[in-house]
Amino acid sequence: DVYAAAWQHVDKKKERNRVMRAFAMKVKKRSLSSHKGTDLEQVFNVFDRDGSGTLTLGELNEAVRRYLHIPEDVISRKEIAVVFRMIDTDSSGTITLAEFLADSSG
Repeated sequence: DVYAAAWQHVDKKKERNRVMRAFAMKVKKRSLSSHKGTDLEQVFNVFDRDGSGTLTLGELNEAVRRYLHIPEDVISRKEIAVVFRMIDTDSSGTITLAEFLADSSG
């Protein structure tokens, strides 16, 4: 029914927000202090290792480990994959700069 579908959407949105807040807190706590004032587009371009203009799951994993220095025991590969799918709003399998910036704006 329509009400059940609406509540399911609300529940999914709440869960997405919870996961994103938890991920953001872990990232901030571990390493963003060293990146203060860095333009988010520059960050995206550094994370985009192949210069394709999009981020793959592999590139996001590498960014979390290599650039943000966040170990597996703080953020698991599974958590990174969940966040990746949440940022990839068009479900293309890659994150565009627009998706990255939209997610970073809150």
